[in-house]
Amino acid sequence: MPFELDRVDPNETLTEDAADDLASARPARTSQTYAEQWRYFARWCADNSRHPGPRTSEANMVSYISHLRRRDGRDGRDGTGAPVSSLRLAMAAIRDANARAGYKNWPPKKATAELIRKQAGEHARARRTPKSSPPVDAARIAHFQQGTTAGGPLARWRDLTILHLGYRTRARRSEQAAYRIDSIAFEHLGDGTEQMVIGKRTSKNDHWSTGREYVIRDPVAIIVVRTYIHCSPNSTKGKRSCHYFVASPDGASSCLSPPPEPT
Repeated sequence: MPFELDRVDPNETLTEDAADDLASARPARTSQTYAEQWRYFARWCADNSRHPGPRTSEANMVSYISHLRRRDGRDGRDGTGAPVSSLRLAMAAIRDANARAGYKNWPPKKATAELIRKQAGEHARARRTPKSSPPVDAARIAHFQQGTTAGGPLARWRDLTILHLGYRTRARRSEQAAYRIDSIAFEHLGDGTEQMVIGKRTSKNDHWSTGREYVIRDPVAIIVVRTYIHCSPNSTKGKRSCHYFVASPDGASSCLSPPPEPT
């Protein structure tokens, strides 16, 4: 059954260049997730003889979220439907697709938000809480360090570096992958000790990419990172601007000493 699309006011529609700029203005992973959620919504609309938009009707968004609330399957547990986080993601993806088509703050979210709050309340009463990993602390870091069993010395130093910098700088995977050798500086202090300064160029919560520096004084972390940089082929070749997590053969003589024991 064909649908008659709403007449679009060009003054309320993005130009093609503006739409392309917006599409590339955020992390690719976020765009992929939203696109996937939009496909799910569009498929549901097609199965139910509805038009997904943009411009998406409020009734379609509310009805879709209601469908997810009641659905059993891999996202549901004990017949309680989709997790609250999945409902929020679906609503965000639908509104994002409309915003990028020129319909800002559309569809209205009041009714949909009420359904999501209802789902949250039902899950709370059923003692269904969001899944989360236990917090990482120094004891867990020591445990993880003992468990790094990479095949060669250089790979082991790399794994330990990822472990310590990830913990000390609270870095996500993408943020760690963006670290470079020249992101790290070692400084000697007046009391004879040493500190390591890590520059995080950007992060998910750093919306203006102003960057942030982390000061690390843990001696084990300093030894681990210094040794890995010393062993890195890019460092020995003077490539200070290269990423330090590089795939390279093990066996450099300077990397054969064992890592320090965890504290």
